[in-house]
Amino acid sequence: MLTLEYARYGNLPGYLFTVKDNGRIVGILPCFCENFDIERVKEYVRAEYKKDIVSLAKRERMEVSFADLDFSEISAFRRRVYTKLVHSVPGRTVYYGDLMGARFARAVGNAMKSNPFPVIVPCHRVTGKCNSDHFTIPCHSYRLCALDGIDEYKCSSRIKKILLESEPVYE
Repeated sequence: MLTLEYARYGNLPGYLFTVKDNGRIVGILPCFCENFDIERVKEYVRAEYKKDIVSLAKRERMEVSFADLDFSEISAFRRRVYTKLVHSVPGRTVYYGDLMGARFARAVGNAMKSNPFPVIVPCHRVTGKCNSDHFTIPCHSYRLCALDGIDEYKCSSRIKKILLESEPVYE
């Protein structure tokens, strides 16, 4: 049975949802709009995780750290990628090929696409060598954007910009 909590997170606009299974965080869902339909979000979570939601709670603020996340269903390679990414410099981007080596660029891209913990595992910092504004956000973020009527590409670029600008920049 799942519990769903949402709250403001840091200085980001909108809300961050945590999906918990037996008290462990199994997913993070960013929703960067102020007005969202909670029933549509709940419906999405039920379909995505194939379990019923037993409780829903809105919190005043949310603090989530890397240590709070449940990696039991995640491969060892993806855990290494996510761990390395968490230690990357806030406010700066890193290339797919530079994160784990050029040979693993595609695998890193797939790890970013399937990242169940966006924002906490900052996949928004990863970009291609062409340094384009486009990046891949996890499918659940696409679907939440679609629920808001936002185009997938525009959503990706908008979210990446919001997240990078919200991070402190260290020189």
